[in-house]
Amino acid sequence: DGGIGLAYGTKIMAVKAGQSTGTLASSHIAKAINYARMMGADVINMSFGGSQISMAVEEALQAAYNTCVLVAAAGNDGACNNLECEKQECIDKRVCYPGALSYVIGVMSTNANGQARSSFSNYDHYPYGSIEYEVYAVGEAVKSTWPNNKYATLNGTSMAAPTVAGIAALVRSYYSDREMYSTKFVQSQIVNTGSVCIDGAHTVADVYEALTKLPKPTVNLYDFSIDDSTAISEKNNGNGVVDAGETIRLYFSLHNRGGVASNVNVSID
Repeated sequence: DGGIGLAYGTKIMAVKAGQSTGTLASSHIAKAINYARMMGADVINMSFGGSQISMAVEEALQAAYNTCVLVAAAGNDGACNNLECEKQECIDKRVCYPGALSYVIGVMSTNANGQARSSFSNYDHYPYGSIEYEVYAVGEAVKSTWPNNKYATLNGTSMAAPTVAGIAALVRSYYSDREMYSTKFVQSQIVNTGSVCIDGAHTVADVYEALTKLPKPTVNLYDFSIDDSTAISEKNNGNGVVDAGETIRLYFSLHNRGGVASNVNVSID
């Protein structure tokens, strides 16, 4: 007997980054990511996370992003990822890395029927930011292997993330031309095509729709800055606030999480 996954024809490279106690050192994570990249991995699944991330791990992930679709668990603290969230229901606020990085698909968990967020799952209340989890997948009552040739039914975002990694493997095999279809394209196919929406902003990953739909553009404000320096005008005071009589420059960073966008117009209200 055994189980079968979404991408049953793919090759799996098992890379050990953790100790027998379950502890993962940053240096070991970075080495594991670099090894997977150098050995030709197309998708890297990371069913782990922590409140901080080292420069070594970030550098390894950024290097891998050029050729690998990066997937990671959002964490199981039932926490909002925005540390400054003012919503009353967000009692616990914390960030789980590497899933919260913008270039990593952070996977949240739904119940077994994929219709509601799991109570234990970390979640994203303010989408399209620099700290973000992007998509949901079933993370409850998932059958998996267990030591001593056994199987078990498990819960957690660590169970949801491999589902998305499997979808990523199928999408990458279908859109195999890397010159035409970048890592970002594959991510977009997964994140922006699901029809079931949990919280008004994030969908449940759907393998059929990821392979058959092309997402619409989803352009949102990512960041902005105000320049009121005296180099622009002698009337400016350079305090970073728009004061009466000042001439300012506004700089915008836009994030398109969806399909290709052209002729984008920005309006200021």
